[in-house]
Amino acid sequence: MLDPGDHVVHELSQGRSTWLHLVEGEASFRDIVLSTGDGAGVTAEHAVSLTAREETEILLLDLGEPTSKLPKNEGAP
Repeated sequence: MLDPGDHVVHELSQGRSTWLHLVEGEASFRDIVLSTGDGAGVTAEHAVSLTAREETEILLLDLGEPTSKLPKNEGAP
């Protein structure tokens, strides 16, 4: 849980992507204000940075490399 004014930075390795979901609260992400239920996909960035504007709960999922860079599974159903 983040308190108002808390700033969080999550570093990303090259080629990694993430999904940020606001479970509850409000936070600034880049130039965007996210509210309860909002989400944002992050690709081609070095870090995810956000600041809580009120008491906020977030979920940050590390999705790995974009699927376009992964080898195709030939013969998969």
